[in-house]
Order: sequence, then structure tokens, then C-alpha cells
Amino acid sequence: MIVLLKNIQKDTLRSEIIKFISPVVKGGFFRAKGEIKFIRILEAKDSLSKLIEYHALVSIEPDKVALRVIEKLHSKHFKGKRIAVREYRKRRPPIDGGVSHHHNQRREIEITEIDFPQVEGDRKFHRTYQSRF
Repeated sequence: MIVLLKNIQKDTLRSEIIKFISPVVKGGFFRAKGEIKFIRILEAKDSLSKLIEYHALVSIEPDKVALRVIEKLHSKHFKGKRIAVREYRKRRPPIDGGVSHHHNQRREIEITEIDFPQVEGDRKFHRTYQSRF
């Protein structure tokens, strides 16, 4: 399952995300252990309002562990900011040929994957997961 960390800080590193979610992914005596498959940090830019937001997509297996991450970390503080943690779902295009009747829905958003320079603690993860993007 892909988990969305919504509205993270601009300077967030993959290693910081790992540190944030690892205690929940590791499980415990009576909880299943999970695995982080990949992390992508994204910049979402609204071309109309010029608003820029930063999000992370984290693939966690099995789904049971991903749901536990969502439950335990939603609305928690991460790097001094409260973030939303939820299941990632792709947006579907409107059925009526591209015209949306939802006036509050942002329509023109440009998504860019952020590739920060590596830091010492991020090297092992980067080598392990880079090829999976």
C-alpha cells in the first residue's frame, strides 16, 4: 500500500521519513513487521494560486502494517508541523469529458519529484531503493 504524508516541510529528507515511520513499521511482540519499499518526495505546485505543497509517498508492505502507520501517525507532529497521513489514491479524471463541477477542486497542479542530495545517514537507503523508483 502507498501511504501519503501530506504537507511535509520543504527540506524533509528520506532518512527523516524513515526515522518517523520506522517505530511503527518494525512492529512488536504481537504486531506484524513491515517493510518500506520506496519513498518519493513530491512538490505539488498549483499553477493558478502559485501555492506549493510538499508530500511524500511511502510504499509499505504488507497492507496491514501500512494501515497501522496511518492509524498511529495521522495528525502527529513531524519536524514541528502537524501532518496528515492517509492512504494514497490516484485521482480519477471527471467522467463528463474533463469538466469538473467541483468549484473547490484544484485543477492545474504540477507534480515534481524532489531528489535531494544524499546525506551520510541516507546512503544505504538510497542505494537500496533507488532502482525501485
